[in-house]
Amino acid sequence: LSVEHYPTPIRECAPECSFAYWGPTYKSLSYDCCQTDYCNKSVQTRIVHHMLTVIVITLTCFFRVKMQ
Repeated sequence: LSVEHYPTPIRECAPECSFAYWGPTYKSLSYDCCQTDYCNKSVQTRIVHHMLTVIVITLTCFFRVKMQ
């Protein structure tokens, strides 16, 4: 799903692939339906990124407190 004024494509799971489904949410869009399972891949990617972010923040806080 490509939305005007949005820098990256949006990959969402949808029960149907039609303009009637996407149109009310996004006013100016172009879409292409595929059979790739972005749902499962995006969830796994988010978990990994979330865990890395938590680790980095924890280490940063630890070292800042230790340096004081």
